[in-house]
Amino acid sequence: MNLYVVSIEYTLQRPDAALGDAVMSPMFRRVSSRCPILHIFGYTTTEGNDRAAGEKSDVPREAAISESKLDSIQRYSVCAHIHGVYPYFFVQRSNSRISAMQFGTQLESVAMEALSSGRNKSAAAPRPHDRQQLIHHVDVVWLLPFYGYHGKKQPFFKVYVVDPAMVSRFLHLLYCTKHMGGRQWLVYEAHSPFHFQFMADYGAKGMGAFFIPSCTARSKLPDSVQPEQLNIAAVRPEGEPARLSCAQIEVDVSASSLRFRDGAVQPGENLLTARRNVRQYFADLGVDDAVLRGCTSGLLARRFTVSDQQRCDLGPFCCVGALMSLLKQNSQIPLLRNRRKWIAPSALHNN
Repeated sequence: MNLYVVSIEYTLQRPDAALGDAVMSPMFRRVSSRCPILHIFGYTTTEGNDRAAGEKSDVPREAAISESKLDSIQRYSVCAHIHGVYPYFFVQRSNSRISAMQFGTQLESVAMEALSSGRNKSAAAPRPHDRQQLIHHVDVVWLLPFYGYHGKKQPFFKVYVVDPAMVSRFLHLLYCTKHMGGRQWLVYEAHSPFHFQFMADYGAKGMGAFFIPSCTARSKLPDSVQPEQLNIAAVRPEGEPARLSCAQIEVDVSASSLRFRDGAVQPGENLLTARRNVRQYFADLGVDDAVLRGCTSGLLARRFTVSDQQRCDLGPFCCVGALMSLLKQNSQIPLLRNRRKWIAPSALHNN
């Protein structure tokens, strides 16, 4: 399924292993009472044919082709629930003797103590039954620091948080206070919102196509949609689980089935590819894209210098015309342009 992303939200719900949620914390070995779930709202398209067989039309053949393509494209609103994704931030590991288990346990203990005692007065304390589950997991990863000059990668703690709203509170606790180990810690990527982290990690783009290789749908699907058209592996019985939106299609997606970005730039993420996609879009609809191409035929015609661009730009000429009109209105001596030099009219008569 190609899901065109319009907006992304998140909620905290009880984990369901059948949908792809992590029921147990891999580090603390405890059952989680809640987990974050991302909700992507958008639309998808399917190819069909609503024109009856043998139906004749009086429009020309070229227009009929584009009209048939438009008729064959059907759009449906979609709500995709992404399971198994957690917000995270990085903390620089200054002491190699501190393990991920020790750091995570101490950080959660200090955070619960700070919240319960009211030290962080700007943030409301969590509910009593949620105080034992602030951190989901902690990993040790090797990354290249963004600030400064570094010749090799350094170790970091990657802290996965249950509640995305707690990331800013952990940042304040680690960076602005000395409650954690009597020192301040360097925190990275704590400013990125939860949905932005997901978009950067999995390549989702606003109003762009986000490919979902496999998913399960919540009943029921529109009558004109076949599950194999949208890579829907199964359709769950109605009410198991219940639908949470008014979208025509509502699916559950496990993060393990999505493609994680392993590089900074993926193939096709450049301006040239975007222009090709726009041209292909107009070509599919039978519309001439001569305006987009600038009415240029060859590669040499698209090569020009800065001076050529300035000569083609009408902005300076319009500004000169407006300036001349203003000078004439103020009864001032106008200036004339001769051979790229500004000289007075008296100088022209002297020459």
